[in-house]
Amino acid sequence: MPLNFGPWTLDAERRQLLRDGADVRLSPKAFELLTLLAKNSERAFSKGELHEHLWPNTFVSDGSLTILVAEIRDVLGDNAQLPQYIRTVQRFGYAFCAKVSTPLRASPERPGGRHGWLVWGEQCVGLADPETILGRAPEAGIRFDLPGVSRRHARITVAGEQVTLEDLESRNGTYRGSEKIAGPVTLSDGDEIRLGPVKITFRLVSPESSTSPM
Repeated sequence: MPLNFGPWTLDAERRQLLRDGADVRLSPKAFELLTLLAKNSERAFSKGELHEHLWPNTFVSDGSLTILVAEIRDVLGDNAQLPQYIRTVQRFGYAFCAKVSTPLRASPERPGGRHGWLVWGEQCVGLADPETILGRAPEAGIRFDLPGVSRRHARITVAGEQVTLEDLESRNGTYRGSEKIAGPVTLSDGDEIRLGPVKITFRLVSPESSTSPM
């Protein structure tokens, strides 16, 4: 899934770095390093870890890593002293310091029946069968990279006409409206879901309705 940070979009599957939709060139190793750091923005990597990932079972000097970081900073317009994207962790390694988000993209409509959607801010995403994980982890089906949201915060399950919400032992709890849920609960059209600081509206849309609920 593409990652967004500032005006940049990093698409690891297509091996593309885009600025405002325009393709920007980055060497293969630099792209690999940027992808690793951006996908794991919640942690810092030691130089040893980065060497093992980029050059497994091969000896290279620290200068090779420094050159890659310098290339990324040059392309992104970053500054080592006032970093927006790549932070140097003194005597340790590097970390990604920009806020990373993933675009919420609607899944294809299922034939017949009704379709569940989540609306958050100006974004709207269709729920896929059979379940969607909501959380901060990079592999979450819908990712909210915000403090207060657990890595695997909650799960929404679609089973025919029924859509249920379940907390996954999150630190700050999952709410349906003002109710903190303790087990799976059924969602109805218009229900508000809260994951820590994030408020989401659940919409149930019939085939006759517009594709994306407003």
